[in-house]
Amino acid sequence: MPSVISLQPRSLSVSPDEIARYAGGARYRMDASAEKTAAAAIEEACDLIRPAFIYRVDPLRGFEDGYAVLRGEAKFPLPADVSDHGTKYLASCIATIGEKLEERTGRLASSGRMLDSLFLDAAGVAFLEALSTKAFQTLAELARKERLHIGCRCVPGCGHWDISLQRRIFELVDGSAIRVRLNESNVMVPGKSKSFFVPWTARPSRVTGDKCRSCTLPQCTFRRAAHRGGEDR
Repeated sequence: MPSVISLQPRSLSVSPDEIARYAGGARYRMDASAEKTAAAAIEEACDLIRPAFIYRVDPLRGFEDGYAVLRGEAKFPLPADVSDHGTKYLASCIATIGEKLEERTGRLASSGRMLDSLFLDAAGVAFLEALSTKAFQTLAELARKERLHIGCRCVPGCGHWDISLQRRIFELVDGSAIRVRLNESNVMVPGKSKSFFVPWTARPSRVTGDKCRSCTLPQCTFRRAAHRGGEDR
């Protein structure tokens, strides 16, 4: 059965440097005034967001034409290097910080406070990422209890994962339990929401949980600095 986890905003760690990265890119460096605005955005975000995620773990029935077959008619494409490592389960997850922060950024922009709106929106992105990481860590711990390994988060709409996979995740996990729905374009509402699925395997995969290290985009303005010599990736 799906499980719902609600968190306190301040249990999620977000720094002003992350606000800078999401507001202006990995190379953006804030001055003292911008740092103050970023710190204020974090505080305001904590009063607005309602972090929660819902997940479900399903055993695999097998593979069919490159797809992992779950219960019913649900099928998910999996990369060969994951399926080759003995995928046993597939975990599906939906996470959100709610709609109030987005409503606030819209009001700020409408009143001409564009910088405040930009930094608050960046804070929302950072908190959503922190929530997604927390959800992934929760699933990783559950996998370890089963003496299994966890692969990389596969996010619909990112890289080669088609956004239509949102529908398949929502077939398994009831997003309405945390007030998230899909529109006709397979985009989640509220917008500050994220879905992903992740395999549990019998053997370790070379694909890790670090989304930036496993990203296939040749260029990304927001990519974290690599841990190899401090170069930007």
